[in-house]
Amino acid sequence: MGRVASVGIETVDAAPMAATAHRTRFAGLADTIGAGLAAADAVLRAGDYGPQGCNAVYYAPMTDTEVMDILTGVRLEQAFPGPVGEVVAAETPGGEVAHAVYFGPYNQMRPAHDAARACAHDAGREITGASWEVYGDWTENPDNLRTDIFWLLKANPHG
Repeated sequence: MGRVASVGIETVDAAPMAATAHRTRFAGLADTIGAGLAAADAVLRAGDYGPQGCNAVYYAPMTDTEVMDILTGVRLEQAFPGPVGEVVAAETPGGEVAHAVYFGPYNQMRPAHDAARACAHDAGREITGASWEVYGDWTENPDNLRTDIFWLLKANPHG
């Protein structure tokens, strides 16, 4: 069973990544993410693109309740000079976010997403609909898997 370790509002910088773009349904999400991360990893292993960071998945604001547009890839310290095959330059946005730190299995992180959205609501803030997950180092113990979850906030009308 997963747990939300912390949640709050903060400001983050945009972060470059090498990513693949996908349109998927929720039922195929895990397979789509796996394939996208494998494609980005293969390109990055074959070239010299500088230090690599964590795997990440960006979810565009949904306009359809059945289908989602995502970017799956690897964060980098500098912009990816792609495209290389299906791998393109992308980034997670910068700005104010509701941020939740979650530990546990990937398929049980919905409460962390809910906690981040509730944090924004409780602070009187609106989300844009864009969100992303940044995955920590792999461990065989699913209870120790760390995922940072971000929901981009609309500009604060009160400054």
